[in-house]
Amino acid sequence: MEISINFSNLKNLKITPTLFFEFHGSEKSNIESVNSVSELCDDNNGFDFDFSSDLKKRNELWKARHDVYWSVKSLKPNARVYATDACVPITNLVECIKFAENEISKDGLRAPIVGHVGDGNFHVTILYDPEIPEDMKKIREFSDKLVKKSLELGGTATGEHGIGLNKKKYLEIEHKNSLFLMKKIKKSIDPENIMNPGKIFDT
Repeated sequence: MEISINFSNLKNLKITPTLFFEFHGSEKSNIESVNSVSELCDDNNGFDFDFSSDLKKRNELWKARHDVYWSVKSLKPNARVYATDACVPITNLVECIKFAENEISKDGLRAPIVGHVGDGNFHVTILYDPEIPEDMKKIREFSDKLVKKSLELGGTATGEHGIGLNKKKYLEIEHKNSLFLMKKIKKSIDPENIMNPGKIFDT
């Protein structure tokens, strides 16, 4: 959070793990939602609950979240950012994030965590140097461990980014019993294999 606050120049926000809510509905229902969440925060040792219906202030509250990628990248301008995409049931989210934090520390990675925790999806944003092979090796090892943990907790390898070249092996683990059906469907609509060949699985 400190990185985003400093990058976005939002000095009014405290440097602490922060949860953002956004409500959509009538004015009455939004007020009811705000009051309910405020009570939940109090009941669970939350603090400094703040809200606004003013567009400018709302945008300011969200700015730190939206600036995460660039704020992480600013720590080392020539570096790149690799984002994981683990997703688990909300009941297991805390355990998975704690696991990720522990592995980040053990692996010596610089990697803030941000996410859409309403659906159990979170991103570990890992800073790395593309010129250092060891950096990418650490990332792959970390990603493997995080995906394995996510699956153990009833989650998925990808909450929103989808399967691509880097996650093909995870698809085989997560959906091994239905992979043959996916390939069959793919072959029926793309018999020449010209539509993104090899991006999800090899046919």
